[in-house]
Amino acid sequence: MAIFKISRTPIIILLFSFLVISCSERRSSNYSLFEKRYALVGEIILEDEVDATGLYMLDSFLLVKTRGNQGVHFNVYHSKKLEKFGSFGYVGEGVNEFMSARLSGDFIEINNEKYLIISDLNFGKVTYFNFSHFIKTGKETYVNEFNPSFEHGLTQSVFQINDSIMVSTPGMDAKERGRLLYYNLSSDSSFVTDLFPSVKDNNLNAYDLYALYFSQITINKDKRLIASAMDGFNRIDMFDFEGKLIKSMVTGDSDHITKRDRLTVDGALLPYMSHYMYVTSTEKYIFSLYYGQNFMEIGTVKIDPVINVFTWDGEFYCQLMLNDYLSQFAVDTENFLIYAIDRYPDRILRYDIRDIFSSL
Repeated sequence: MAIFKISRTPIIILLFSFLVISCSERRSSNYSLFEKRYALVGEIILEDEVDATGLYMLDSFLLVKTRGNQGVHFNVYHSKKLEKFGSFGYVGEGVNEFMSARLSGDFIEINNEKYLIISDLNFGKVTYFNFSHFIKTGKETYVNEFNPSFEHGLTQSVFQINDSIMVSTPGMDAKERGRLLYYNLSSDSSFVTDLFPSVKDNNLNAYDLYALYFSQITINKDKRLIASAMDGFNRIDMFDFEGKLIKSMVTGDSDHITKRDRLTVDGALLPYMSHYMYVTSTEKYIFSLYYGQNFMEIGTVKIDPVINVFTWDGEFYCQLMLNDYLSQFAVDTENFLIYAIDRYPDRILRYDIRDIFSSL
């Protein structure tokens, strides 16, 4: 597979002894990597949802993650007609309440019922929400709450790959830095895989490494594969469930990070381009949101990102071009739709992808 090197012109600014390096890099990954490219036009939906930060699909339901300003973290809609079904995950410090609830979209099945995995950064807890029972009765049921120590870093992108093992990306407070974090539910122990790709600067502190190697993951349980999409590096890497690198989908040059002797100045990490901002998947495809934007401009300078689509065999499938500044999205495999949050302005959009995919 050919690797395309994105052209860039370094710009160096000296201001109060702080060195800023910015790359004049294309804001979308190289078009030539994707033979098929499609422009998507969004339709505004759910206009009353002005507090959304995340979207997830489970069966025929769209889950809207909110900031919690209305006292609840999740609203549930029938995806086809977008009729509201109900809400769960109420804000608070009581039993079965959450201060900072997070989903990865993953679930486990027990006796033919689906349980969503919810993590709470503030309380340091992980619990299972019986989504099937909620759909049947409208009532909230939580089971098997556990509280791993903050030093494990089990706070983001949490997926469960078997009865006793969870995999995620290490959170801010993780004692060890690594590309993937594996947590054992039975023994309350964890380990991380090596940081990859490697950099020459060996003097980075834990917070620099957290920022530089920040990534998000999605998994394919049938193929036993993990796709890890990176912010600071222009690539998506695929690992097996044991953490072994299987294949890399490289969509641009990261030499300005990997080959620099120093990545900090006056104790501050040099600014860099943010690449992959979100990733989700279906049975056949990996959908990844690509920015190619200086991280200091995110949320203040509007760009038109793209969604790069790969197969689980690591092939470049297609590129979906957007005129909306998306921050997160979900793929509806039943109705061939993408639901997305536009951060500029704050709204939820829907895109029809039926003419692009024969199956998902």
